[in-house]
Amino acid sequence: MKNLRLFCFIGFVLLVSGTTQLRANPILEVINIDSILARHDVGNALGLAFRADFQKDMIYLGHGSDALGSFIYTLDDHGNFINELDFGAAYSSSNVINSLNYDRSSKHLWVSTTVIVGSDYTDHFVEIDPSTAKIYNDLQIDHLDSAYVRNDGIWTTLFEEDVIRHYDLNGVFIGDISVADIFPGFPGPSGLASAPDGGFYIIDHFGQRIVEIDIAGHEIGVASTAFLGGRAFAIDSDIDTHRIFLQVGNDEIYVLSTEFITAVPEADTWVMLLVGLGFVGMAVKRQRKRVWIRYA
Repeated sequence: MKNLRLFCFIGFVLLVSGTTQLRANPILEVINIDSILARHDVGNALGLAFRADFQKDMIYLGHGSDALGSFIYTLDDHGNFINELDFGAAYSSSNVINSLNYDRSSKHLWVSTTVIVGSDYTDHFVEIDPSTAKIYNDLQIDHLDSAYVRNDGIWTTLFEEDVIRHYDLNGVFIGDISVADIFPGFPGPSGLASAPDGGFYIIDHFGQRIVEIDIAGHEIGVASTAFLGGRAFAIDSDIDTHRIFLQVGNDEIYVLSTEFITAVPEADTWVMLLVGLGFVGMAVKRQRKRVWIRYA
C-alpha cells in the first residue's frame, strides 16, 4: 500500500506540473458602464480603447451600432464619466462604430466605422483628435470590421472569412492570416488588440471566448468569458502593464491580468501528463496483482 501511495503521488505530481499553479485573481477591477450607455439609446458599445497618460489614464468607449447616432465617451481609468464626443456630428450623421484604437504616437483615436447612405455601405478607418473632434485621416477600406493600428500597420478582423487582415499604414493590403482552425464554422473573430509577444487577443463573440494568437495565427492561449456575464463586445490592452480591458454584455468593463488567458499546453507538457498517468496506472495494476496473489 505504501508503494501504491508513492507511485500515485509521483504520478499526480507529474500530472499537474506545468499545467496547474496557484495564481492570483486575474480580475483586477470591474467597471459598471450601465449609466454611461444609458446616456443614448443607440445600440451596442463595440469600441474600447485604453489611453496611458503620464497625468491620468483614460478609457474611451465607442457607442452606436444601429445608425441612430454614435458617441465616444471619455472615462477615467476607474470608469468615471469625463465627457462625450458626438461622433455622428463630427464625422457622419449615419454611421456605426465597429471599434476604437488609441495611437500613442499621435495621441489620436482611430475609429473603425461603417457609413450608411440609403442602401450603400462603406467602411472607413478614421483618425480623430478626441479633444477637438478634428479629423486627420480617413481611409476607406472594404470589409473593415474591428481594426487596430500599431507600428507594423493596420490589422482588422474579417469574421465571415476567419482571417486577420494586414494593411500598411496607408491602407494598402499586405496579406491575410488564417484563424480558421480556431474558429470553425460561422462566425469568426470580432474584436482584437495587441498581445505582449506581438500577437493578438481576439474575441470569439458567439463562442464566449478570448483567444490569444501569435503573429502567424497560431493559438497560444484561451479563456472563457461566460463566467464574466456572457459575450464580449470590445477589447483593448495596455502594453506597459499587460492589462487587458474587456467590455462584456454592454454592462461592465473588466480589467484583467494576463493570467486570465490560460496557455495551451505544449507537446512536452502533454508527454509529462501521459507519463504521469502511466505511473498511476502501473502502480494500480501492480497493487491489484499483489492482492490477487495474496488471496490466491
